[in-house]
Amino acid sequence: TNYKAVNLIGLIGAADMGQSSFTEHSGGAIGDIDFDDLVIDDNKAKGRLIFRLAESTNIIMVHKRVRDHLLAKGFDDLEFYEPDEIAT
Repeated sequence: TNYKAVNLIGLIGAADMGQSSFTEHSGGAIGDIDFDDLVIDDNKAKGRLIFRLAESTNIIMVHKRVRDHLLAKGFDDLEFYEPDEIAT
C-alpha cells in the first residue's frame, strides 16, 4: 500500500538536437544519446506533460505542473532536474 507504479509507454522524440549539447553513439540519434545540455522542442513535445525521451530512453521528461502536483501530494523522495542540468 506504500508503493505506486507508473508505466510510460512509448517514446517521444522531442530533443532540439541543434540547440542541445550531446555525444552521439554508433546507434544514431535514437535511444542512446548522452546529453551534456538538453533543450526540448516544445512543438515536438506537443503539449505532453510526461514522457520518455526517444533520444535518450533513460530520461523521463516531466512538466513543471506535474512536478509541482507530485510534490504537493507528498512525493518528496523524487529528484527533478531542469533540462539544461541533465547529464546522461
